[in-house]
Amino acid sequence: MGNTPPEVSIAVAGNRTFFWEKTPVAYQVEVHDPEDGSLAEGSIKPDEVNVFLAYSAGGDNLSPILTAQQHEIQHPGKQLIDGSDCKSCHLPDQPSIGPSYKEVAQRYKNDPGAVDRLAEKVIKGGSGVWKKEFVMVSHPQLSTKAATQMVNYILSLSGDDQKPEKIEVKGSLSLTKPDAAVTNGFYRISASYQDKGGKNVKPLSQTAVVTLKTPLIQAESYDQVNRMKVFGEIEDGDNRYAGNMRPGSSALFKAIDLTDVGAITYQYATTVAGVSIEARLDSLRGPLVSVAEVSSAPEATTWQKATAPVKETKGMHDLYLIVRCKNRDEKDILRLDWLYFDHRSNSASMK
Repeated sequence: MGNTPPEVSIAVAGNRTFFWEKTPVAYQVEVHDPEDGSLAEGSIKPDEVNVFLAYSAGGDNLSPILTAQQHEIQHPGKQLIDGSDCKSCHLPDQPSIGPSYKEVAQRYKNDPGAVDRLAEKVIKGGSGVWKKEFVMVSHPQLSTKAATQMVNYILSLSGDDQKPEKIEVKGSLSLTKPDAAVTNGFYRISASYQDKGGKNVKPLSQTAVVTLKTPLIQAESYDQVNRMKVFGEIEDGDNRYAGNMRPGSSALFKAIDLTDVGAITYQYATTVAGVSIEARLDSLRGPLVSVAEVSSAPEATTWQKATAPVKETKGMHDLYLIVRCKNRDEKDILRLDWLYFDHRSNSASMK
């Protein structure tokens, strides 16, 4: 007789994409196993299910469980590292020719001057800090800004914000953002159960994951785009923006849960009058859930904010942002920096 794998799921009340500070997140883990029974019936005990909560300051490959539920925005420093020769001498969490990124992060995590010194060393190279025989090769092609982003990413891997906290199988979480400067942080709730197996039958395990991220999305993190481009280099990080837009330009953000979202706030810049941003569901001609009318300014570098209510919407959707202009002949009509999804309790939403 064989063994059937258990089924594990995590039910979250409300939004399954974002978390908002001061807004509790109610959750409940559900486990069912054909041989062992279920958590709800009591035949599987709560202490037999491992449930953890972990925070990460950005998408990384050192987190204990990576989710396929949503794509995670990578730190610009990680993108630069992945495109360089760093992996020839360094590994994320174990020694190689040189120290691991985690070892570097642990050594310098409380050193306020480490970022500037290490960025300079990435560019100029050096030796003698970790091993006498290890020589850090120079990277003169890197700008100071790029090297600094790489170092910032490495120092974020000290592990201080990634230690999972064991939590109950059912409860309410008050989630806060540890670092106000981080815009792409996320919490991960994971639940796993290993069944009891049987005589001559190995036990089987299953894990479920829910990822909740901050409700601010950088405009340049779109999944698909039409008639707009990103301005700025990877090392510019959150200072990049989407621009060069024309009437009809659009951006797609996949798998956004609009449950409990009452409004969207945009940070934008434009010198053109009569510009608006539509938000539609699942296609360019899908249901219209929000329209933001934006005001022009004399200078194209003047960043402003506009908030538009969102019709009450449930569940996960692909979100299309479409730029409109009363004068269809206008060009370069909008620059978009970020969008923030306001919780319904904090906004005047559309009916």
